[in-house]
Amino acid sequence: MKNLVFLFARRLRKTGLSVLLLPVFAGCMACAADSASAMEPVSLNVGFIRTCFLNVNQAEAEAAFKVLAATVGRQRGYEVTAHTQIFETPGEIESAIKNGAINLAIVDSWKYLAMEMGASMKPRFVTSEQGQVGKKYLLLTRRGSGLNSLADLQGKELLELEVANSNAGRAWLDTLLLQNHCGDPTNFFGGINFASKPALVVLPVFFGKKPACLIDHFSFNLMSELNPQVAKEIQVVATSEAFVDNVVCMSDTGWPSEKVKTDLLEILADLQNEPAGQQILTLFKVGPMIPFDEKQLDTVRELRARQEALRKSPQNQSAAAAGISSAGK
Repeated sequence: MKNLVFLFARRLRKTGLSVLLLPVFAGCMACAADSASAMEPVSLNVGFIRTCFLNVNQAEAEAAFKVLAATVGRQRGYEVTAHTQIFETPGEIESAIKNGAINLAIVDSWKYLAMEMGASMKPRFVTSEQGQVGKKYLLLTRRGSGLNSLADLQGKELLELEVANSNAGRAWLDTLLLQNHCGDPTNFFGGINFASKPALVVLPVFFGKKPACLIDHFSFNLMSELNPQVAKEIQVVATSEAFVDNVVCMSDTGWPSEKVKTDLLEILADLQNEPAGQQILTLFKVGPMIPFDEKQLDTVRELRARQEALRKSPQNQSAAAAGISSAGK
């Protein structure tokens, strides 16, 4: 029965109708298989911060979570009802966590370190990309443009790849400017514009139409593979450390049983092997879940500490107060 659902899901994905029809089909098949046994009711309340959905189809993501909960839940003997909630700020999702309104939360690493969850929730997983935990961010210009350093970019336009939960990358750029006494990015650069696809960020720099761009190394490597000339003509002005993007947190208590919690952890760890799980990972452009380790956030913690210290320096405070940049001076 499960294999039939899987094969049908693959066919539906090819037609683009999976979000509309898969929940109905999977529900009917599962109900037929499980009609002789009672299902244990489980409520799964998933919370996201709004930035998770940058360039992500929210309706499709919500539908995929419901499909995953229904199909995989029934395989394990549960009648899972999934609800998704979108929060605008870290404070809102933090309050919901403490009040027990959500029992699964996906937050970006930069915001996660600023939140106080206490004993309400524990980090369980981080997302991966191409088998790696964490991504580096690159500040790029074209070779021969004369833009070889950060100081050279003062007053120049910057293109930035806008993706879900890339706050660590923007924080790194802010910190790099503070470190060089350049002030705020909006004052340093001649303008910052965003694009949702790597090609729209890299190619204008490659063709000399735009001076610089900020992009993660996975996206840049993809562009270089598609067009080897890009790697030859683009130069790296600055490279960040590798930062974890997302932290997946789950409440430790409040589940119907310890087995329910354990089963959910196993489902998340095996997300890439379920059709609906694959859809979720594809929508958010991430790889399989990796078990959480505190050391994975060390580079983000160090970045937060460095940024805070630099903001308090007299020189940067003076520049901020004056609203000017001192790059190259």
